[in-house]
Amino acid sequence: MRLRNSVLISAIVLLAAMGTVLAAERGLLWNVVQVCVTNHELTGGSFPCLNVNTDRGRTRGFATIRAPLAKTHVVVSPTARITGIEDPELQSPDPPNYFQDAWGARKYVIDAAERPLKDADIGLAVNSRPGRSQDQLHIHVDCLQRRYAQQLRMHDSTIRPDKWSRLQFALRGRYYWAMLLDSADLSQTNLFKAAATLLQVSPGQMEDMTLVVVPRLGTGFYVLADQYTPGAMGKGHGEFLLDHSCS
Repeated sequence: MRLRNSVLISAIVLLAAMGTVLAAERGLLWNVVQVCVTNHELTGGSFPCLNVNTDRGRTRGFATIRAPLAKTHVVVSPTARITGIEDPELQSPDPPNYFQDAWGARKYVIDAAERPLKDADIGLAVNSRPGRSQDQLHIHVDCLQRRYAQQLRMHDSTIRPDKWSRLQFALRGRYYWAMLLDSADLSQTNLFKAAATLLQVSPGQMEDMTLVVVPRLGTGFYVLADQYTPGAMGKGHGEFLLDHSCS
């Protein structure tokens, strides 16, 4: 019982820290994930996370966490130590599919929203290293900025299946690369590897990449990629295409 209490106290302290100095300490998210996993192993619970799934083992598991002070915004993070989009483990032959795990976490956004939401209203985003505050991989899950989703859907015929092409219109000032994934879910595609190989990004430049997933109306997903360049607007922050107010 004393150990359980220690875990819960640690969780409360870490949550408080995340709400106040998140940008200052790039290891806080990893600390929270470890507390969630320890609590899950000791008690079967997930606090302070919403959920911990280690059915495939800790090295292939994930945790779902409500962002500090957020209503709908959640992040999905590996229970293994994966630093971010640049981590070589994401390019290995058989890595866990964290984007599929994140897509499954959309239920937490839908359940928390104050208005009815559909799957097509939800987006996923991973920021570049310069555009993120934490050095533990995390996929943002929240409502989409509606106008950006509408722009993509209006230009559906120009976005090609399984082939990257540069968008001819800007999304929040950035001309993303885009491809269409014609699939009912994200389970069959390693999006990290797709971005690296199809855009011919060297391993050393992956830290500058950001990825965003936007559901297509009907079946499929638009996958967007952008690359941070010093002095440019955006800093590889694909999360800008999400609407954390869910308005």
